[in-house]
Amino acid sequence: MAHSVIETSGDRPVEVGSSITESQNGSRLVPGLRPAALLAVFFLVLCGTNRWLSFEEGISLENATDTKSYMAIAAAAPSFPPAGAQLVAYHAQRFASPYLVGTVAFYSHLSAQQVFRAAVIAVIALIIWVAFRILCYLRVPERYGILCLSLLILNPYMFRVYLAVPSLLDDLVFVLGLSLLVYGLLQGKLGMAVIAALIAGLGKQTILFVLPVVAFWVFFASPWSGLSLTRRTGSFVLIAMVCGAC
Repeated sequence: MAHSVIETSGDRPVEVGSSITESQNGSRLVPGLRPAALLAVFFLVLCGTNRWLSFEEGISLENATDTKSYMAIAAAAPSFPPAGAQLVAYHAQRFASPYLVGTVAFYSHLSAQQVFRAAVIAVIALIIWVAFRILCYLRVPERYGILCLSLLILNPYMFRVYLAVPSLLDDLVFVLGLSLLVYGLLQGKLGMAVIAALIAGLGKQTILFVLPVVAFWVFFASPWSGLSLTRRTGSFVLIAMVCGAC
């Protein structure tokens, strides 16, 4: 029986042929106009139904006191906050995102609030794209994949709080790094896993608590389990060193 193969932009190919049942035929989540259009619609619904607040209103509504430290870092960029800034220690350790936002704002002559909001929208879009690629790689049937992505995008507790309080960007950066880490581990790509660990670690120190799961995956799960023990050990040590360095 002849089969055709749909390439999925570097992911595993999906076989399509007359031997596939009617419920499967045409229902795979592969890159294409229909899934992309639906994702765009969900994203527009998210933005269109969101209550857009000023920075002060969002911080007050969510009681987001963390933002004081992040805004101090952004305001000082491209320099560092003065010694008397009294930053909370674990907030100061998340300096990468607000520092980058503040640096962009300084050189572009935009406000830090504008850059924070643009960065949040961009990172949300990247998280959605990575989730989409993970479902493609796992060959999740299209209708179920779209359902999963709609629950991700339209969940009131996932993205809306960051649209309301964009200075909490670090949380989203951590989620983006964690999503990329899952994608890299699924494909057995060490380079992607290391970069993902770097992104997640620069977002939040919480990446350290993910290392036991990474260790189990690298040593016992496919496709890593097919590698030699030396390569698996070296791969995990490298990922752990990046997380520790962050």
